[in-house]
Amino acid sequence: MKACGFKRILVQDSTIIKLPEKLFVLFSGVRNAYKQVCNARIQGIYDLISGHFIKFSIDPYYKNDLSVSNDIEIEPGDLWLRDRGYFNINSMNRIEKQDGNYIMRYKCKTKIFDPDTGEVLNLLNELNKNKSLDQKVFLGNEKLPVRIIAVAVNEETANLRRMKA
Repeated sequence: MKACGFKRILVQDSTIIKLPEKLFVLFSGVRNAYKQVCNARIQGIYDLISGHFIKFSIDPYYKNDLSVSNDIEIEPGDLWLRDRGYFNINSMNRIEKQDGNYIMRYKCKTKIFDPDTGEVLNLLNELNKNKSLDQKVFLGNEKLPVRIIAVAVNEETANLRRMKA
């Protein structure tokens, strides 16, 4: 695989598996007045360049993506690919400070600031005007400088997301 100048290209994600109820004490899960389900969360970090897992764990269900977003060993030249579950400005800042890079899906409630005016950018308004966005912005109250790339989704995808919300 051609690495495009990156030392490692790391994909981090998790999945949930159902376990027998007798393991509920160890792995927890979901419980209501009528039923309980035992789940475990499998977390993995896979290096696309080497073709190997660099970290793999089976954890209790409650140990979600956000709770492990800072539990990473960063090396200069890394490229981290993560979904919005790991969206954490402190983690993004750590990656940058250690000469790493990341591509991460945006978490909608995080404020985006125009670097020239300091005004909050309304991503939906910007996409309605231009259909896409590719610019440097400041992210969150911490004002982390990032490049944001956004493209409006098609109507079918937008309707499905509205329905799920």
